[in-house]
Amino acid sequence: MLLQAAPSPSIAAVLPEALTAQILQHVPQQQRLQQCALVCKAWASASGLATVQLQQKFKSGQASSAFDSWLQKHAEHLESLELSHSNRDIRLPLCLCKLAKLQRLQLDGFALLLPGEGEGSDSAGQDTHTPALLLLPSLQHLQLSRVQLVSSNSLLQLAGCGGLTSLKIPDITVAQVRFRSGASHNTDGEQATVLQLAAAITRLLQQLPRLAVLELPGIPMPNASMQQLGCMQGLQQVSLEPMPVCNLQHLPSSVTQLHFRGRPFETEFFKTPSMPHSCSS
Repeated sequence: MLLQAAPSPSIAAVLPEALTAQILQHVPQQQRLQQCALVCKAWASASGLATVQLQQKFKSGQASSAFDSWLQKHAEHLESLELSHSNRDIRLPLCLCKLAKLQRLQLDGFALLLPGEGEGSDSAGQDTHTPALLLLPSLQHLQLSRVQLVSSNSLLQLAGCGGLTSLKIPDITVAQVRFRSGASHNTDGEQATVLQLAAAITRLLQQLPRLAVLELPGIPMPNASMQQLGCMQGLQQVSLEPMPVCNLQHLPSSVTQLHFRGRPFETEFFKTPSMPHSCSS
């Protein structure tokens, strides 16, 4: 009598989920999330667990419902999130409360909606002067490019994390006013928004004692903000909107790189006895 061997169980059924996730971490992101996640429910769950760094580019007209659904399920595992879209008007409702492990956030494009904002919200287009919410407790690096925010208070909410070491905002829109390197603001309404954002930046810097890299090339920095920079002894790299050289005396001695609209200067140049009275970019 011949005995038939029982079919061997699949690898997915034998290996623990954590071990399967470790294996899938060596598979390229696109293949892991598209092919591997379709093998079975166990692999779909392990694929999400294995994805701690996510890069996603959305094309014009591309639906993001599938991504939103995936993010709701697996956001708690993410440590790095880089999202880009060709249109800054596309709304991006991030599930911030689930991104407790997120250390790096880089957004290019999108209209970002934070908790308490959106249609019917009293904070839309206004600076409410409320304290920053600790939405991303582990965040260390934040970069916003071509991002549309509801108000200057949105920046306070998003970046109000004491552990932030790198803040880069080369191009954002706040209350229909665009801030970018080389931009100018002329109308009274734009000037009022500039002042609101500058005040928000000053309050924001008070909450970032560990900041080492600061890039705000499109946002004019008032004296109050510059004085706050002087209290940040860990600051090393600074990129700012051009301003009178007299404000540079507030910079801490720890700064080693200084940029005006992409043009670098050694800080020692400004601290010598022969320091010029003006500087052009």
